[in-house]
Amino acid sequence: MKNIAAILFILIATAWAASATRVSAQSAAQTQFRVEIQLTAQPWPKAIVTNISGKTLTACHIEKSLISDPKQPFPSFDWDSVIQGAPPLEPNNAITLNLRFPQTDPVPDQVEVVAAIFADGSTFGPDDFINRMLAARAQREMEYDQTVTFIQ
Repeated sequence: MKNIAAILFILIATAWAASATRVSAQSAAQTQFRVEIQLTAQPWPKAIVTNISGKTLTACHIEKSLISDPKQPFPSFDWDSVIQGAPPLEPNNAITLNLRFPQTDPVPDQVEVVAAIFADGSTFGPDDFINRMLAARAQREMEYDQTVTFIQ
């Protein structure tokens, strides 16, 4: 029942944000991704992120929060198919991600994709998140090159 209430709240919030005259990165994300939270999953709650953007997703930055206390700090994280060796997320497909958090903290009940990199090279979201994801890819490429050089 809590899941239905959380989903209903997100849908109402999405409709309200989309009707605003100025479209923010958050409302752009809400029209490109659907996120369902499974609070009862073990050992961690899970987020099912569905790509409804019409584009193939290769990386995204995800933030967790509490609807009742948005200032409660939770660690955010990146999902990157290139770094993780996973297939990119095609349109209308979903990935399931663990929502790890300190066991002493309350369970996050809101999950948002706040930045993304698509296979066609387009992006959305704050530049610092996009730049960090691209820097992580560059670092991984450098590590691979160094390993190949060492092996040769």
